[in-house]
Amino acid sequence: MQYDLKEDIAALRGLLSEHRGDPRRQHFRDMYETIQELIDAGVSHARIIRKLKDRGFGIAPVTFKSWLAEIQQEREAIAVTGQPAEDVSQVREAMRRSKA
Repeated sequence: MQYDLKEDIAALRGLLSEHRGDPRRQHFRDMYETIQELIDAGVSHARIIRKLKDRGFGIAPVTFKSWLAEIQQEREAIAVTGQPAEDVSQVREAMRRSKA
């Protein structure tokens, strides 16, 4: 069976679309600038997570870190390449698979 790069990219984009539909993730994205401002001011992740929980937005520390890193990577990729990170990472992953 031959490797189908386009199929993998389409599958990953479909998965990405499902995740983007997550209203909690979108809400976190909407709060990113404020969260980053707090981090830049020296506020710990734990304190931010507690504040979010106090305001009705409970989030596990691992999820907080994961979503934060995801947004940071996307913004860095856009700054460097001029295109969204998901496109860059999907192509990189597909290329890695094709070598296997």
